[in-house]
Amino acid sequence: MSSATTSENIATKISKKAQRRLLKLGQATENSEWSGCMMWLEKKRRYCSMNRKIGVEFCSLHFQEQFEQDSRTPCPLDPSHTVSVESLSHHLKICQRKKNEEEMVQQVFYKRNVNTGNSKGSANEILRPKAIAQGEKLMKNDLERIFCKIEKAFSENFEGNRKVEEKFPKICEDLKMKLLDSKTEAKKMKHFFQNASIIGHMMEKNLIEEKFCYIEMGAGRGSLGTTLSLSFPFVKLFLIDNNKPRNAGDKDLKKIGRAPFRAKIDIRDLEIAKLPLPSNKLPVILAKHLCGVGTDYALRSILTSETGIGGVAIATCCHHCVDFNDYVNTNFLSKMGFEKDDLPALGRLGGWATSYSNSNEKVGANEKFEIGSRAKWLIDYGRVLFLKELGYKAELVQFCQTELSPENRLILAWKDDR
Repeated sequence: MSSATTSENIATKISKKAQRRLLKLGQATENSEWSGCMMWLEKKRRYCSMNRKIGVEFCSLHFQEQFEQDSRTPCPLDPSHTVSVESLSHHLKICQRKKNEEEMVQQVFYKRNVNTGNSKGSANEILRPKAIAQGEKLMKNDLERIFCKIEKAFSENFEGNRKVEEKFPKICEDLKMKLLDSKTEAKKMKHFFQNASIIGHMMEKNLIEEKFCYIEMGAGRGSLGTTLSLSFPFVKLFLIDNNKPRNAGDKDLKKIGRAPFRAKIDIRDLEIAKLPLPSNKLPVILAKHLCGVGTDYALRSILTSETGIGGVAIATCCHHCVDFNDYVNTNFLSKMGFEKDDLPALGRLGGWATSYSNSNEKVGANEKFEIGSRAKWLIDYGRVLFLKELGYKAELVQFCQTELSPENRLILAWKDDR
């Protein structure tokens, strides 16, 4: 809303209840003109409640924002922060993002786009943002056709049923009691139980042994790897992420002498063979809620490993962010009857399993959840088939209840002859 809003418009914007309350508190004039900050907060549907000086329209915070609005611009290297237009050329030389990228490129295990599907320019046809927009258009105009394809492909090609197989290994019991004794908040406990179930599935496939080391892709705080290392003292852990967030689990492991190796690098550029892996241990790739195309980068990284990979345990996430240019098994989806222009729509429909924001009166909430779940399942099942083609035994399981996490699909791969 413009700062030139008249007092009459202001009066109509503020509810009658709010006007009465303001008058009672003496914070509004007789004509109901708002005496606080004149910045309209669209998301909150109200004005900023901070005080402003006499003769000034905005509070100190929003006055500064208005003053800088025309004199600042998003940084071309990292739009998450802004910079003064006058000092832009100088900032581009010293921006921390540039320094980080320069350091990343110098790492021995960096190889640009080594894990992307189009690194050689011929793996798949390009499906970029324009195709995603086409996918949204398909959802609006041709939903029934896509639904039928999902139903047919799902009913004919997934193995077994989708029952939840939630596990809690006894070895995690001590860690659970320590977390409860320290009054760990419920949100962190939720993640702990997710980690424990993944570890239980890995134990069932004999993927937790001293002969392995572990690479957590898209590690973030390293929650899964930290839980694994705290439960099994012999674990040698490698954390892969293009950033290190605050409160990472590294410090907890460092305190007990099990500090992991953390590589700040994008998974797409990671050459596993160049990591300082133990020569006597075979790497196992693991991840919890590896977002979108990150799962495909992680699976493609198997192809760059000289020693081979001992197994995989990846809980997938954000299928609406899958880039089908880098997806590992577009051939499978083609055989299921999905055309090139259908693929972005398939990914977007996967979002219905976690959000019902796409409005369509003909599709109820329960039906949307089922359609979204099946779309996600098909995308992940194609990844399972990719692993089977590489010689692994592989399966797709639901490792926890949807109440614990709606993103509850886990890709497992192992070899009997390892």
